[in-house]
Amino acid sequence: VSDHTNFMGANDDECNCDHSATRLTTAWVDLSAATTVIAKMDMYYWDVLYGGAQEVATFEFSIDGGNTWTQIEQFIANAETEVWQDGLLLDASAAAGNDSVMFSWLYTDAGGWEYGIATDNFLLFEPAPTDVEMSSLNIPSVTGAGMIDIAGTITNLGSTTLDDVTITWTDGGANNDDMLTGLGLGFGDSYNFTHATQLTGVGGNTYNLTVTATAAGDGNNGNDALMTSVDVVDQVATRLTMVEDFTSSTCPPCFSLSTQLFDGSGMNAGLDALNGNAQSGAQVSVVKYPVDWPGNGDHAWNSEVEARRAYYGVTGAPTPFADGVDYNFSTFNSGDVASHQDDVSFHDMSATHTISGTNITVNVTVDPYATESATLHIALVEKEYDATSAASFSNNETEFHHIMRKMLPNSSGTSVSLVSGTQYTTSESYSATVQPINDFDLTQSAGTFAFHMGAEVEVVAWLQAADQTIMNSTVSVGDTEWDTTPGAGVEDF
Repeated sequence: VSDHTNFMGANDDECNCDHSATRLTTAWVDLSAATTVIAKMDMYYWDVLYGGAQEVATFEFSIDGGNTWTQIEQFIANAETEVWQDGLLLDASAAAGNDSVMFSWLYTDAGGWEYGIATDNFLLFEPAPTDVEMSSLNIPSVTGAGMIDIAGTITNLGSTTLDDVTITWTDGGANNDDMLTGLGLGFGDSYNFTHATQLTGVGGNTYNLTVTATAAGDGNNGNDALMTSVDVVDQVATRLTMVEDFTSSTCPPCFSLSTQLFDGSGMNAGLDALNGNAQSGAQVSVVKYPVDWPGNGDHAWNSEVEARRAYYGVTGAPTPFADGVDYNFSTFNSGDVASHQDDVSFHDMSATHTISGTNITVNVTVDPYATESATLHIALVEKEYDATSAASFSNNETEFHHIMRKMLPNSSGTSVSLVSGTQYTTSESYSATVQPINDFDLTQSAGTFAFHMGAEVEVVAWLQAADQTIMNSTVSVGDTEWDTTPGAGVEDF
């Protein structure tokens, strides 16, 4: 579940237990005088069929102390399953007129091994005739100098149609007003706005903004305003866009993406044309994660691949990403990569590594121009290997490019607090296992972190934000081959 302050949740992965009837219940509330009741909440729920079991989540109420329950809503997944559904509005008026009402969330994993549910920011209220809510702001927390849009979303939580709203923003000085007219918003309808007056951002300054929505006769002023801060930096970094791909040697479309799709010549050739993972002149960094489905599994799958899959919520292969944004594999192309290359980054990155025998040490340096928290990831990647002599793969793929074999220190990465103007450095070491390529088959190496003898080593490091956005990446400069000495039973390629 992605970050969301403190929330309530249920999941059966840790306990491997039965969540076929897990219920979270409120205290009772007196609704005897109410006629219209609205339940507002944030939800994280995937609504997934997995292993023959369908998870189900509902919102319900009881008027007899929890002996019997009446369903108000069955939750469905958001269009993007890996994000919260914030500000979900449910009509709970069926519970009105009762003096002792309890509400609850009921979750079932159908006896299977399912994904779970989480909820936050629960509010039960009777709508006023007029009530405009400033629901969210879409203003960067860190940006370069220049003109900055003041944008966000308002929602009508009133029982009557909302037509006219004034949006006001201030950074502590004069108010800047923008009148929105003729909106025609019914209850629960939202409107995305961009204020007519921009903020002039001067480098080296932090702007504390308050953005307010007002409407005539608003009966609830407690939800009219939101505050945020914008750090405007003096300097921006050089961005190296990162491509990630969840793939498998048992997946026919994965082979198609590698060799035919992506500009018509395949991702392998397309990323080579962009000098993918080159120690000099790289236009893109690349890491591929071989998952253990849909067939009998991939020879290069391991638990850290699985952790990255779970982190992104990937449920199908192939699934390509550019700077943390997922794309449809059938249309993914160099234009999608290029669309990220002009994004602003506020942290310059560099890395070096040394190899002694099969021991590798990686040193990463970050020069921050903004103060932010992030997770630093380091991946040890194999540039290319031909597995024709290894196990037979069901999609006929034999050449594998930029395959992740190990993450340092692990798939969770390292949490870092970056301070503007203060250089951050770190070092990670690893002792690798290196095997001849013909030992890599489904029984011997799937699930391990072993490397192929003779395959070149690539090292990629990147910073990832809490919202999964990749802030910047770098390709490490250093040795490209393990220094292995042939011994008994080991074939030197």
